[in-house]
Amino acid sequence: MFAGASLDENSGAFCELKANFFRLILTKAELAALMWEDIDFHAHRIRIYKTLNKTTIFYDDSKRRIR
Repeated sequence: MFAGASLDENSGAFCELKANFFRLILTKAELAALMWEDIDFHAHRIRIYKTLNKTTIFYDDSKRRIR
């Protein structure tokens, strides 16, 4: 963005600023946890309240979970 750019809500500079801010605050785990019901298209809002963590679950030969 350059000095003197208009930052009204419909300007390209403002939209670019919002997009860059969104990329900075959303982690990959939060993005992976998003579901369609978290996105409100009418209110232009995305609800971010959870993350996904990759875990490995181990089982023994008898198919019992090892903790």
